[in-house]
Amino acid sequence: MLLNIDRKCDFCGQPLMGAAYHPRHTKRGMEVHICEKCGLIQSFSTKIYVSNPPPSMSCDADRASIRYTKDLIIDRHMQQIESKIKLQFVKSVLDIGSNRGAFIKKLIAINAQVKIDAIEPEPNISQFLGQHPQVTEHITRFEFTDLSTNSYDFIYLAHTLEHLISASASLLNIFNLLVTGGSVFIAVPNMDSIASPYFEEQFIDTHTYHFTEKLLINKLKSIGFNVVSLTLAGSDEICILANKGSKVVLESEKVNPDSLIQAFRAYSNNLNMHREELREIGANINSTFSSTQVIFWGAGRIFDGLIKIGEVNTEIIKCVVDKTLSSYMRQVNGVEIHPPSALRDIDRITPIVVCSREYAEQIKSEATTLGFKNVRHFAEFTLRDI
Repeated sequence: MLLNIDRKCDFCGQPLMGAAYHPRHTKRGMEVHICEKCGLIQSFSTKIYVSNPPPSMSCDADRASIRYTKDLIIDRHMQQIESKIKLQFVKSVLDIGSNRGAFIKKLIAINAQVKIDAIEPEPNISQFLGQHPQVTEHITRFEFTDLSTNSYDFIYLAHTLEHLISASASLLNIFNLLVTGGSVFIAVPNMDSIASPYFEEQFIDTHTYHFTEKLLINKLKSIGFNVVSLTLAGSDEICILANKGSKVVLESEKVNPDSLIQAFRAYSNNLNMHREELREIGANINSTFSSTQVIFWGAGRIFDGLIKIGEVNTEIIKCVVDKTLSSYMRQVNGVEIHPPSALRDIDRITPIVVCSREYAEQIKSEATTLGFKNVRHFAEFTLRDI
């Protein structure tokens, strides 16, 4: 992949100045820039890199997609969409970044007659879709497709916009592809979450664009969309339903670049602080389980951080389980990943450390149901809040 050398804002064309932030352990030499005019946050590579790197659940910027996010969030997305759109009546749908077909499976179960165009650049990922005659596959990037304008009643764009060559051009293209009154559901990572107490790097190598909800809504309105926010309070994910209206030009809200730069400084400082806390957590885990082995439930970025930053001793690990990742990865940090069914033959007195935030209570409940008594969240190994 060639370097991005044209440092201009994708939304407004403003020349970009110096980088506001350099992500931790980036393999692509990513630099994060803030547009002082409209506030768009963009990442630019400074090293030549190979696209589609091997999957990685790294807690650093070198995280590489396993393409399982859509499987995890599809039920929530369907609830949000169906609260506003009667999918059983749509006739023509476009799924941009169709992946393994999570949305398409749900849609066909509701509406067997719908015609679907599915765009997925990775042929080994999209093989599922060929099983359905009402689905037309496009094995290419969205930017390289030749689709008819005014064709679609509904477009699904989940965790794809941040990867595209030009977010601005793609949103305008989506507007033109929709019939008048048609809708697009957009989901992207929420950059307002950089204030959250995480040790995981939020600016990963595979993301070119980073959005706040206000910025994305402003852009959609300027194109001509009527916008309904479906974002849940405190969520790490922005969810928006945008309906195609009449094209209008709206004046963008003014951005205070100094406040954005200060936000990045605070983010960088907080990341350092929470990584120091993770080292304490790792030391406490090692000390607590120095004479026994322990199960780690959750093989994602938190577990990666516990090993790489917290320096958890892998010799104390009895087993690592993960309901989802066990289907896509064999191991992480040299430790084999198992499905929860692997716990059936393990003594119930074996302690479990939960390595998740969003699914922590669900994991604790499942472990308790299986008969495990000593189940603790990883953050419980320090007195400070992480």
